[in-house]
Amino acid sequence: MSRKPVSGYKLIFGYLGQFLLLIGVIMLVPLTMCFFYPEERSAIFPFAIVAAVDFTLGLFLHFLLLQGKPRSRFTRHQDSHLLVLIWIFAILSGAMPFFIANLTGHMEMNFSEAIFEASSAYTTTGLTSFKDFVDGKVIASSTGENLFAAGESYCPHVFTFHRAFMQFIGGMGLVLLVASILGGGNGISLYESEGHSDKLLPNIAKSAKLIFGIYSLYTVLGTIALWIAGMSWFDAVTTAMSALSGGGFSCRSANIASYRAFDGTTTLNGVTTMNSLAVDIIMIILVLLSAISFVSHTFLLRGKFKLFLLDDEHKFMFPWILGMTALAFIGVCLSLNPTGQFFDNAGEYLRDSAFYVVGSVTTSGFANTANDSAFALANLGRPLLMICTVCMLIGGGMGSTAGGIKIYRIVLALKEFKHYVKTRFAPAHQQFPKTAFHHGQTSEVSEKEVYEAFMYMALFIGVFITLTAVLTFCPGYGLPQYGIASAAFDVASAISNTGLGLNDFVAYGATHQHASHVALWTLSIGMILGRLEILPFAYWFRNLKAERKYRHDIARAAHSLNTIEE
Repeated sequence: MSRKPVSGYKLIFGYLGQFLLLIGVIMLVPLTMCFFYPEERSAIFPFAIVAAVDFTLGLFLHFLLLQGKPRSRFTRHQDSHLLVLIWIFAILSGAMPFFIANLTGHMEMNFSEAIFEASSAYTTTGLTSFKDFVDGKVIASSTGENLFAAGESYCPHVFTFHRAFMQFIGGMGLVLLVASILGGGNGISLYESEGHSDKLLPNIAKSAKLIFGIYSLYTVLGTIALWIAGMSWFDAVTTAMSALSGGGFSCRSANIASYRAFDGTTTLNGVTTMNSLAVDIIMIILVLLSAISFVSHTFLLRGKFKLFLLDDEHKFMFPWILGMTALAFIGVCLSLNPTGQFFDNAGEYLRDSAFYVVGSVTTSGFANTANDSAFALANLGRPLLMICTVCMLIGGGMGSTAGGIKIYRIVLALKEFKHYVKTRFAPAHQQFPKTAFHHGQTSEVSEKEVYEAFMYMALFIGVFITLTAVLTFCPGYGLPQYGIASAAFDVASAISNTGLGLNDFVAYGATHQHASHVALWTLSIGMILGRLEILPFAYWFRNLKAERKYRHDIARAAHSLNTIEE
């Protein structure tokens, strides 16, 4: 006699158990740093505790609900339930080592900061409240005292690698890894529920292997290039992982700007001379690669450059970057040289403008100017901030690690506008087909595609406005000289998964303890909504309501039947 297939919530939580086994393995990877830095073995405890809980709960759910049992297919939007649960448990697991270290007195990171850090990591955002960098950090409180000093970091290599590795996994695709394990129809359904429509190969497991191979190849090449530019191996590995994921985490307190202090020295790797300009150029290349879809990478690697360059996304992206860089350069020159010495430090201005514009378009969010310098992002002028905000909201390529609205949706909107203008003033008998060249082929743009693009843009802007409004209620939040624009910039950075920030969240937490919790959770929600492209949460919430109504109707019908029988 055949057994009834597992379905409904039993299937969802059974698959969640399999994911917890995977996340347990991920939590143990940072401990490999203890072999290279044995003095940091005290970090084993918080990671081992989290991994043990993940393994125990995962095995319990798997053997209780799935082991040896046939499994049904997901019904409508059940995949969104699993998707939301995967992200909740991934972020909780990623946050707990920070918080456990806080409970044991080794690290200063409250629960809100830990959730914020893990959300920023897995969503490949890059906003941070981290304090234990490899070079330490000095932060002035409102009284002028140093809250944290260089050399007081707790296991900086293990924890900074943990942050970078979470970004690496998040960029490659947390859900893609789970989907490749599930396989079959449920794996594909889960992958598509996260907003993906770009399968490199028909088999989801083979697609995952190909993506991992491309991702790993670029990471290795990026690591070698950064090491040659003067970074240490640890710096190069963690920075390359964060860059290819479209993240923005650095192992150093001043982010990429830290390396300018080492120009002309051999301090970091003892072999090559540090060249911070070379680092900036390599970073620009790496983050550009992160904003290109994995399908397009297959064309690049196979030498099909024509198919790559003719893609409508790339025909928009590269001129867009060049144009915005030119505008940003002019804006920075005018802002920093209002007296007319327009081309003073023009080389530095162009370098910084290009770095921030590319970082905004690719939603990577690295910073190559220190917050305490005259060239800090906040000091480069309103034009650059406005340009970066717009670039972050638009984002990078569809099917890449970049966030934002996505360039392909903007292309569809522009094509629809162009089509409307043509047909509005053309004779009635004349037809203008709407086509797009994307992922190596020309296809007709359907009305459904255009509708979904406009709908998502409206949702995205709506969430952006709402979260900006919430941040404005946090007392003392933002830079006084920018007002609400400061909050809008940070929300744009969060919801587009960029990581550029005008505000220091550690310093803000020291001066506005209660309000900082609201700000951190608001931005964390923005990061997650942006990463999952909003709709899976809407489907999840709608399905919960529908399920509750269904159960209520069944219970009421049963009660009515019992009443009639009596």
